[in-house]
Amino acid sequence: MSGVLNTHAAGHSARHRLGDAIRRGMLAFVLATLPALSALGQGADGAANVAPSRSLDDSATVSRSPPAASPAAAPQSTARYDAESCIFSGRDWFDPARMRCGTLIVDVPGFAPGFRVPVLRIAGPAAAAGKPPVVFFNGGPGGRSIMEVSDWLAHPLLGERDLILFDARGTGRSEPALCAGLGTHVMTAIAADLDHTTEARMRGDAVERCLRETGLLGLGAISTAAMAADVEAIRQAFGDEKLVLYGVSYGTRGALAYASAHPGRVASIVLDSPVPPASDYYADIPTTFDAALSALFEACRTDAACDARYPGLADRHARLLERLRATPLRVELPATHARPAVALTLNARDLRLLLHQAMYGRELLPVIPAWIDQIERGRIETLPLWFELCLEMRVEQLGFAAYYLTLAAEETAVGAGEGDLAFFDADLPLLARLRAMQATSTVSPGISIDLGKVKAPVLLLSGRYDPIASPTYARDIAAALPGARLLSFPDVGHAVGVSVPSAGAAMVTFVRDPAAVAAGDPSGGARRPAFATDQVESDHVARLLQKVMLPRSLMPLAPLGYAVAAYLLLAVILLASCGLRLLRRLRGKPRNHAWPVSGTSMLAVLAGLLVLGLWAGMMALAVTGPAPAVLLIGIPAGWVWPLRIAAMAFMFMTLWQMASAPREWRNRTRRHRIVWVLALSANVALLYMLFANGLAWP
Repeated sequence: MSGVLNTHAAGHSARHRLGDAIRRGMLAFVLATLPALSALGQGADGAANVAPSRSLDDSATVSRSPPAASPAAAPQSTARYDAESCIFSGRDWFDPARMRCGTLIVDVPGFAPGFRVPVLRIAGPAAAAGKPPVVFFNGGPGGRSIMEVSDWLAHPLLGERDLILFDARGTGRSEPALCAGLGTHVMTAIAADLDHTTEARMRGDAVERCLRETGLLGLGAISTAAMAADVEAIRQAFGDEKLVLYGVSYGTRGALAYASAHPGRVASIVLDSPVPPASDYYADIPTTFDAALSALFEACRTDAACDARYPGLADRHARLLERLRATPLRVELPATHARPAVALTLNARDLRLLLHQAMYGRELLPVIPAWIDQIERGRIETLPLWFELCLEMRVEQLGFAAYYLTLAAEETAVGAGEGDLAFFDADLPLLARLRAMQATSTVSPGISIDLGKVKAPVLLLSGRYDPIASPTYARDIAAALPGARLLSFPDVGHAVGVSVPSAGAAMVTFVRDPAAVAAGDPSGGARRPAFATDQVESDHVARLLQKVMLPRSLMPLAPLGYAVAAYLLLAVILLASCGLRLLRRLRGKPRNHAWPVSGTSMLAVLAGLLVLGLWAGMMALAVTGPAPAVLLIGIPAGWVWPLRIAAMAFMFMTLWQMASAPREWRNRTRRHRIVWVLALSANVALLYMLFANGLAWP
């Protein structure tokens, strides 16, 4: 979706949301601390047949026009599919029994390197053989599609059809890589203490310099039309008669472009969070965001618990913005795996950008009132984590060259760039300059997709709190396509299909039988997010997540990992000891086989296991509950005292174990001393983990 960081590699909707980082990060934390948990796998029969390499004429272009004139056609490209060139072969996740991959090689007049577009086809169930596969159009523009393949393996559509993924030109693993490092430059400019004009100029200069160096300005080689042409080439290569088109966000333009250019090749279309098929929606983004945020504030006001805990939220938010305009907040952003430490100056425009990005998925919506409340009160200790989740993790997934080349080719909106939504407002004059740089091109700016040529059944998904693809867009498209089915979800933001399980189920039903899906509100009557109101404010978990996620390192969890591993080993030893004692009893021999650990050590170990169990249970229930990001702002109220009591009991038992160390050492054999040391070290490691991170008294 046209947004600073919006990319959507479709993730499964049950418990994992790809378009949104928070649930993935917190689940990864839980799984990292509990290695005993097992992952579920999936298998499927059947494999896609790959046609031999062939030459394909890139004649599928979308009619694109500025408001008053028709553009000249872009120079035609030629494409051929190389089934032997598979960049994913040999990867741990690559399963040749159900996956086929290759490379679409595109020759572009005026661009000597051409493009190499990686393609991956994942076989669905055996019953999918011979049926139109699903091809995914990612958003951004510039979002990559082939990401964490394990997420795609759990996608509900893969249980119904084969799935075709490709990294479009200038994105993901496609070649050549364009403008490496531009995303980091963008984030550094946003974080710096710069006035609006200087920040916009810095970013604009970097973008212009990068795009000039690519040699792609004015060629029209990266655009919605080019994406549609590549999909047609991929269809021909695989030999499929028809395709099911699945577009998310800005990718819905690609799906509609293909459907209007090749109506006879489309079986059905799923448009998730669609953008308008015509130009000039980019200038609407601030207005769309304001409407979504106002709706969220109104939902909080009409929710008794939310209004009681965060009264007057809209007015408080407005006052906070005024305060940040006068006096920005400053906080140190620790170094990440991608950039050094930098000082963040949070002004009103930056806060609006963070809130805008936080509203993309469903996970952060319930905690936005609490987060605004914390910032208003000066609680900004976890701001680096929010910056990482809302911005930086998404930047890594976006091809900025493809982003700007596509927007410069298709958006004709103009503006002074003086608005207060960081990034988007400033991009309006930048896009105007980029269009001027292409003035001598045969490709005129603008895009116009003829919806009258779209004949296949269409399913539209829309979220009430979408901050960038207004629900009115989906309604307008549905009105223009007779028979289109629009499902509106009142408790979600952007990318509905990867946020709401019922949306995933509706997609499967629609692909199987479009007539079986009725338009309306399938949410079961939920009218607002499940706002997080019943929690004790605490930033301890968020700070620990911050230590792990910013450097992308599990080293801060090393003491916890050691404790868990040691407890598991102790369990094996104790079970073996029980077995030996039982065997001696059955043989009638005297019970002279001593326990490897004393009662004191055993009680301390059991207390440690209780602490681990309570924390794991609390986190698992929170992450899989209606407000999965609640741990960013606090601890669910019902868990606070059990966690505190268990931690204090564990601390007392461990100190008792340490105090009895001399006696234990004297009374144990050499072999049992090793087991005793293992138990003591595990308890000390867990105790350190609790106190070093403030988790002993959450």
